[in-house]
Amino acid sequence: MKEKISIITVVKNGMPYLVDCIKSFQNQKYENKEHIILVSACSDNTIDYLKKNKFKDTKIFFFKKDIGLYKSLNEAVKFCKGYIIGYLHSDDVFFNNKILNLISNNISEHDYTYGNILFVRRNNLNIKVRSWNYGEMSSLKKKNFLVPPHTSMFFRKKILIKSKYNQNYKISSDFDFLIRIINNKKLKGKYINRYICKMRYGGKSTKIKLLLTKIIEDHMILKKYNKFPIYIIVLKYFIKFKQFIF
Repeated sequence: MKEKISIITVVKNGMPYLVDCIKSFQNQKYENKEHIILVSACSDNTIDYLKKNKFKDTKIFFFKKDIGLYKSLNEAVKFCKGYIIGYLHSDDVFFNNKILNLISNNISEHDYTYGNILFVRRNNLNIKVRSWNYGEMSSLKKKNFLVPPHTSMFFRKKILIKSKYNQNYKISSDFDFLIRIINNKKLKGKYINRYICKMRYGGKSTKIKLLLTKIIEDHMILKKYNKFPIYIIVLKYFIKFKQFIF
């Protein structure tokens, strides 16, 4: 039997998009899978929906308080039985029903895989907004801290046990985490030139009102590694601008 793959979803007030997220996992053709859902205190009907419905290969953990995204991601690993772990945000979906098979066939002796993601309209998964085709890893990308899209990545569980998300950041902890991963010479990654998931445009990291917070956090992170963080931040947003599909 192929290795078990665990998918982590952290949710707070996830309706109505959580329905599509769960269906996307359920529709995966890969058999040896599990869905770990961590639920913070909600003010919508997320909790009612999850309690009233039964989902195959799914474990749901409810928290009375909002423990935060990155603490939730760290905690979720403890519940995972799979040796391969990926993330699916509560408002995102896998690109098709063969993604877990694609990951299983490609991760092989590698420590992690990464691919492309497609940004779509928030209320229409069929309308493209922009595409993030990362390409092969290079020394130039590492030097400039151009990390792969976080939601396209799958990791060996041992990596997520040793490397934690920094809970001091509200938005950019995944950026900090991936800088450490891609610059770790002991870890080997593989690029898969395929779309891994569809992301609804307008998530936490793309809202204009939170853009300043993200820039500040990115600057704090880059200062630990680079003498010219402003250059890297400008480069990041220039690349994002080029990704838009007109």
